[in-house]
Amino acid sequence: DDGKVIANGLVEAYTFKIGRHEHSGVTRKHLKISTAPITVPQLYPSASFAFDVYVPGATAEDVVQVSFNRSLGRLYATGHVLEDDKVRVVVHNPGNNVAVEQLPAGGVFTVSCTGYNSSD
Repeated sequence: DDGKVIANGLVEAYTFKIGRHEHSGVTRKHLKISTAPITVPQLYPSASFAFDVYVPGATAEDVVQVSFNRSLGRLYATGHVLEDDKVRVVVHNPGNNVAVEQLPAGGVFTVSCTGYNSSD
């Protein structure tokens, strides 16, 4: 047995584990939401802009990832679950950047929340 499963097309799984390492977590959910177009204001060095995204099923222990549909340039984005079903996204202009930065108008953010079994 080579341990391979080959699938073509959509595969739905309610839980899955990748790898055999003792610290390989069992994934129990992966949520993905794209925002409506958002215009982030100009951000001066050390400034940030925050907004909340409704993500049904998001809970405090989820791992949150945030992406933008265009380059963030020198800015970066973070996210965390603020409360059940609500993720706070923050766009940051780091303090070591001396320029005022602005993202392209009308960009779309994608928020992903991944949950793991609590025993893993």
